[in-house]
Amino acid sequence: MDSREIVIRAIEFKKPPRLPFFQHEIEDIPDDVFECREMDRAKRGWFFDNAAKDDWGCVWAATEHKNMGQVIYRPLEDWDRLSTYRPPDPRDKFYFERIDNIISEAGARYVVVTSHFNELHRRFGDRVNGLFFD
Repeated sequence: MDSREIVIRAIEFKKPPRLPFFQHEIEDIPDDVFECREMDRAKRGWFFDNAAKDDWGCVWAATEHKNMGQVIYRPLEDWDRLSTYRPPDPRDKFYFERIDNIISEAGARYVVVTSHFNELHRRFGDRVNGLFFD
């Protein structure tokens, strides 16, 4: 049974032969889930190592901890900006035309396409120990 079938059986409570693993770090442990990450934030050129605004208009900065960083500029910091704010178009072909090539790397793994954040999560999140979490 391949990784994809193991994940599907677990989701459907159909007694997979083992629990599926969603990890990408340890070589000798299965990695059953292939994740297409950040599909909604890359049109403007943003990625973790690029300080450009993401597609939502947020600017990120690295932290001293190993994590995805922290938003340091939010376009909806003030509700007065809502009338002129334009989120990314979810129908923009840019977000879909890359998926086939990325998914081809998945092999027999279960594919998850993620859109980690949206502007409302960032606006209403909490600050904990100086870091921004949603």
